[in-house]
Amino acid sequence: MTPLKKTTKLVRKKLNTRGASMVVALVIFIICSFVALAIVNSAILNAKRTIAERKGDIAFKATTQAMKLITDCIKDDSIYRYEEGVSANDDNNTVKGMEETFGLKIKEMAETVASSNDETSRTITFESEGLDGLDGTLKGKITMQSDFTINVDVWIDGGKEDYPLTLTIPGSSQTVLEDKIGKKIKPEVNAAVATGTFEQKEVTYISWSKIGMYVTGKKASS
Repeated sequence: MTPLKKTTKLVRKKLNTRGASMVVALVIFIICSFVALAIVNSAILNAKRTIAERKGDIAFKATTQAMKLITDCIKDDSIYRYEEGVSANDDNNTVKGMEETFGLKIKEMAETVASSNDETSRTITFESEGLDGLDGTLKGKITMQSDFTINVDVWIDGGKEDYPLTLTIPGSSQTVLEDKIGKKIKPEVNAAVATGTFEQKEVTYISWSKIGMYVTGKKASS
């Protein structure tokens, strides 16, 4: 083999080796790119998951704290005496067994239900102090059914994370006839009993069970 042919063969061999090396390098680069992309995507997903979990924790804290404020207003088994035309104007006739402000709202609702025999609702407002980062607005609603059972709903409105809770306070009522003080019906002239009888009025006693109340809830994400 002449020196020229030998040199040409060596040059071709080196060129072929360099070409193979470039292909291997390109393959390694592509593999590394996919691995790096997977790592970045994983990091992004973990960051999003961490943010979502934090928002979920805040939502859970918000609704559970709000519900605790409400349940703390129920001091004992509660009762309210309703007399049409009197109780609505009697400030001393309060709901016994409940915190005063909450009891006043329940009293107004009980009078509405007793007079209309239909359910009624009221909104509840909450302070958002200590709940930095809350996604949405903490809202609440009290609904009193026609049988005087109370449902209190608490939820996060407008947020991606929500932990709605519902407090149910079983209610019941009993209507009795009571004598009107000082309202005696005069007896007939020939009546055997000369004392007469008292006029009577309908009075409804409404009660709510503290021991029977319970909270239900589930996680809901929009």
